[in-house]
Amino acid sequence: MELFKKTDPLVKIFLEKYGMNLLSIPREDISVGDLYVYNTNNKAMSTKGSIVFFLTPKPKIPKLTIGASMADVTATMTKEIDFNIGLNLVSGFLEKFGVGSLFGNIKAAYEAKGAKTIKFNFPNATKDSVDAMEMGQNLIKTKPIPHHPFYSKDNRYFLVMAVARASAFAITVQDKSKNNADIDLSAMNQKIVETKAKIDKDNNSAITFNGSKNLGFAVELQELSYDGEEKTIKLNPANVDTTLKGGTHKGKAAIIKKQPGLEEPFINIE
Repeated sequence: MELFKKTDPLVKIFLEKYGMNLLSIPREDISVGDLYVYNTNNKAMSTKGSIVFFLTPKPKIPKLTIGASMADVTATMTKEIDFNIGLNLVSGFLEKFGVGSLFGNIKAAYEAKGAKTIKFNFPNATKDSVDAMEMGQNLIKTKPIPHHPFYSKDNRYFLVMAVARASAFAITVQDKSKNNADIDLSAMNQKIVETKAKIDKDNNSAITFNGSKNLGFAVELQELSYDGEEKTIKLNPANVDTTLKGGTHKGKAAIIKKQPGLEEPFINIE
């Protein structure tokens, strides 16, 4: 069972409505104006960095719209996916919320209930974004810094224009009979009181992890390019075909992998 498919109802919202990539690891330090550099020769993606350290003169990042509601995201859950595979995403949020030590307890508690599948959603998702036209206007007179180590005609550049964030995520776990698994949370909440996190459970046995950090978990990208002859910066929605190891993926978001052994910045969607 694949982790994510383009037909998944929640994934479709990100890809088709927002044109967003899901990050492989939720991050607190992801921001509008971050730039990913993709080397087409070795199929590797750099760690992100701010565009203001790549272009000259330094572009101004426009004022952001912070915390816009993503009601369609909060109201939608993923399809059921394999419990053990899906729990990897849960572990990323637990680590960032500072309660990663509970991962083993949660996994064991669900396994004792015969866990087979898991589905999840982001009950308080919001979006930070920038006016794309204003961002483009601020790039008109800029160009890559001469001799910048990350500049090459063989590289591709992806600029973060919006970030989806959440300080909570909810999961529903089912056994092989498709009954919701119910676990005891009292001991777990006692262990995490110092982290300012909390685990809640509703009447249907779904549990919600509430953390003190607002983590970025998806980004909207624009592909940035520089025309050396016209000496102009170009921005285009990242809806191009991107060739990966093992095939070509098509979709609104540019789905990019790193080399084996290196952290993949985005979740691979089949």
